[in-house]
Amino acid sequence: MDLWSKGLGRRVLSLSLSERESLETDSQEFFISGVMHAPTYWDYRVTLDREDVTDFLALLQRPDTVRFVAVDPERGRILRTALSSATVFAVRTLGLLVRRPRPAEPQDDTTDHNAEIAATDELQEVAGGRA
Repeated sequence: MDLWSKGLGRRVLSLSLSERESLETDSQEFFISGVMHAPTYWDYRVTLDREDVTDFLALLQRPDTVRFVAVDPERGRILRTALSSATVFAVRTLGLLVRRPRPAEPQDDTTDHNAEIAATDELQEVAGGRA
């Protein structure tokens, strides 16, 4: 991936996501870090939040992005990677959702209260000699 900014003049910075040093997440963000290649060899850290990831996925669905892939001579590799990545993402996400502990259901207080009343009535009957 090449990065350019007006402040860099003609210099273009290169970083490779496949050569990243780390990939981390917390509850709010996703972090990719590593070292840029020549001419700078600067450390970098890319921070993405949920909205950034959603926006990026939306970019992949745009007709111009699809055309870019369709006319690429290596489109087979790109399509295989996209399809396998989408499949793995879907399966892992569904797996996490299925395994996620469900919140405890609220207790029905009337059941406990009715049991207490029945036990109290039973004790009164025994105490009163009606049993």
